Amino acid sequence: MKKFLLINWKHHWIDDIDGFVDFIKINEQQNNELLFLLAPPHPLLGLLSKKIPTSLAAQGVTHKPLGPYTGTVGAAYLGKMGIKYVLLGHHDMRINGLTEQDIELSYIACLQEKIQPILCCGAYDMASLESGLKEQLRFLMNQGPQEIMIAYEPYWAIGKESLLIDFEHLQCVYQLILSFLPDGSSFKFFYGGGLDLDKARSLIKEPFISGLLLGRLGLNLNILKEMSLNPSKNKIINEIRD
Repeated sequence: MKKFLLINWKHHWIDDIDGFVDFIKINEQQNNELLFLLAPPHPLLGLLSKKIPTSLAAQGVTHKPLGPYTGTVGAAYLGKMGIKYVLLGHHDMRINGLTEQDIELSYIACLQEKIQPILCCGAYDMASLESGLKEQLRFLMNQGPQEIMIAYEPYWAIGKESLLIDFEHLQCVYQLILSFLPDGSSFKFFYGGGLDLDKARSLIKEPFISGLLLGRLGLNLNILKEMSLNPSKNKIINEIRD
């Protein structure tokens, strides 16, 4: 089973865009064990949709249809562009006013456009973990079986350079989220926050983890070149370095 590495550039300026694009293209051609998805700032989506259309994700979206909505980036528009994935509910957007209703409506709009949402959820502390996740995932309970991708980001870990990651805690969160999902759904579990290269390499090998969200690490192309599950057998790293 392929594992996902989602590179979230957030609102950072990237000088070597072509270097990232070349790396992702070679990864696609080699059918590596890792599938890299790139979530650039919205102004780059048009350019990159022509270069890496199947490896591209939007950082967010609204549910508005095509029409007179100034400043809107809607699922209907992304669907026309061929975007396949969208991050929804990232903490950076929640703290700036994104509501649970916004997320639910955008999620449904993505499904209508055959775009796969990657739903971000988390909590501020252990005491509010179960109730917080249940509230953020409540709307999924009323839907039928589907392919569901959920990224768990403990809010205290976002932006930290390195944290002690409790594998048992992640396994418990995985099981907790699974209990909130419709029966028969296909579930992919992502993790983000407090990662360094060694922790990322270790986590991606865990059977219950389908992918990682890379914020700070995703800004460094050299780190991404080191993210292979088996570097000694991976031609991609050597080809990019040469």
